[in-house]
Amino acid sequence: MKFYKLSTKLLLWFLATALIPLLIYSSFSYIYAVKRLKNEAAMRLTEISEYKLDKLEDYFRQKENIVELFAHNPNVENFLRLYDVYLSDNIVRLEERIDLHLELKEYLEYYTYGQNLLYDLFLVNKNGEIVFSVMEEQDLGSNLITGPLKDTNLAETFRKAVSLSAADLSRFEFYTPSGEMAAFMGAPVFRDGELLGAACIQIIVDDIFEMAQDYTGLGDTGETVIAAQEGGQLKILAPLRHDKDAAFNKIITIGDMKGKPIQIASKAAEGVQVSIDYRGEEVFAVSRYLFYTDWGVVVKMDTSEIFAAAQKYKQWMIMLGILTFLVVVAVAIVVSRSISRPIVRLQNAIIRVADGDLTQTVDIKQKDEIGLLAMSFNSMAHDLGISHDELTKRTKSLEKANEEVKTFAYIVSHDLRSPLVNLKGFSGELSAHLNTVKSALPETLAGLDDETRKKVGISLDDKIPHALHFINTSVDKMDGLVGAILKLSRLGHKKLNLQSIDTNKLMSKIVDAVSFQLNEKGARVVVGQLPEVKADLLSMEQVFSNILTNAINYLEPERPGVIEIGAKDNETETVFHIKDNGRGIAEDEMHKVFEIFRRAGRQNVKGEGMGLAYVRTLIHLHRGEIKCASTFGQGSTFAFTLPKDLKEEVDCRA
Repeated sequence: MKFYKLSTKLLLWFLATALIPLLIYSSFSYIYAVKRLKNEAAMRLTEISEYKLDKLEDYFRQKENIVELFAHNPNVENFLRLYDVYLSDNIVRLEERIDLHLELKEYLEYYTYGQNLLYDLFLVNKNGEIVFSVMEEQDLGSNLITGPLKDTNLAETFRKAVSLSAADLSRFEFYTPSGEMAAFMGAPVFRDGELLGAACIQIIVDDIFEMAQDYTGLGDTGETVIAAQEGGQLKILAPLRHDKDAAFNKIITIGDMKGKPIQIASKAAEGVQVSIDYRGEEVFAVSRYLFYTDWGVVVKMDTSEIFAAAQKYKQWMIMLGILTFLVVVAVAIVVSRSISRPIVRLQNAIIRVADGDLTQTVDIKQKDEIGLLAMSFNSMAHDLGISHDELTKRTKSLEKANEEVKTFAYIVSHDLRSPLVNLKGFSGELSAHLNTVKSALPETLAGLDDETRKKVGISLDDKIPHALHFINTSVDKMDGLVGAILKLSRLGHKKLNLQSIDTNKLMSKIVDAVSFQLNEKGARVVVGQLPEVKADLLSMEQVFSNILTNAINYLEPERPGVIEIGAKDNETETVFHIKDNGRGIAEDEMHKVFEIFRRAGRQNVKGEGMGLAYVRTLIHLHRGEIKCASTFGQGSTFAFTLPKDLKEEVDCRA
């Protein structure tokens, strides 16, 4: 069993009391802080994404309104209607055409140079020829149906305008005449129901870039990602904060684990999620879909920045925990020492008292329970010292009295045998004289009458021999009892010679010795596996022989006799048991089992009744105990113990 010092226990309790509540509070506070920051980030990013979507949609709605306005402008209609007329060689017509062109250009430059709303504005006649351009770049005069620009987005916008009669935004792609990434919108121009051509505007990406690169409210890592789906891929349409060259160059494959938020946005789905972006960084992202252009828009920030406050709080909590730990350890050490040191001194004093030093006292002057305990201990130690002195005196007196009793028993038993021997000798002489008298009886009784001779003969042949036999029997019995007392008194002076004994071999030898009695009784002995013990060999042989013989003597003749012998080991001692199925012992006779000259209800058995008294004395010499358990009519069990801590050649005399 593992023991912990009191100071260690106090330290652990102090730490548990201080740190567990702090840990619980810190954990819940951190979880709450993360949740709150997450909600705030979601609200902020959602507001920013809604603002950017509204701004983008307003931007393109404005361009749509502008192109519709151009298409319905009378000057534009008049220019397209009169353009072919002004192409004649008539110098007057040519001058009028020039004047009309300058007038229209001055008007339309207001939207390009003046308000910076457009990059360029085109007027295309119904034959597909670009007849007007504010910027007057290389595309002016080109035919969008048959010319080199027939495969451009401008040509596609013109065809949709004159066929669908609706404004439509093209994809952004590189437009060679301008040398820029550009998109186009167009609207048909009618005059009195007649299609004259189309008005087209050119939009460059500068405004889109500017809106995407507005990082207001996005901290140090936030950005806006704008992408359009082309086949199974997403093309990034604006520079990224962490990749300035991403516009129209960076591609995200649909299904890739990176860039999930923009993939969600491109599918017209919206949501807020924590994901891994194109850099492999964990981000908190809001996905939105711009229906006007079929674009996906994501506003996102790195979670490391969003939860930076929570991480800082966590670091502070860890530092506070470490500081608390150090303070608690210091306080616990001081407090535990103030409590444990007096207790340790008291413990050491108790150990010394337990070892026999009853002069020990504890000098503890604390005015608390420990001080009271020390006072009680000192008082107890004092009382124990007095009791020990008295006990020592009584023990010496008892030992002296015990020795006197043993000496008296030895002397008495020895001295009683002398008159018994004399009495038996005189009884023998009387028997010899009786035989002499009987041989001379005929001559001696010759002069007596018949009745007198008869009485004398009866006395000589019957009464006197019977009396002498009774005297001899009593003397033998008395001699046996005195011998038993003498033997028992000698056991008290026996010095044990301890040695390792194989009890299996010992029991085999003893069982062989009583095999005749076993066969005579029709009984058997069952011996289990017995351990090796350290004891006096002759004593153990007497113990096992006496108990086994005792069990054989009292087996019931009506049923097969079985005697079981076994043992069990534990940490401090070995326990042997000898169990029989004999007649057993009545409950009111149990107290007589180990008394001398007692047979506990079995008076018809030979012997002095000393066997179990011998056994008990020998077991006590080995510092063991012996007990008997019995049920009348069913059998008895004798169990005795042998301690394992006896040392060799130790004087174990009682």
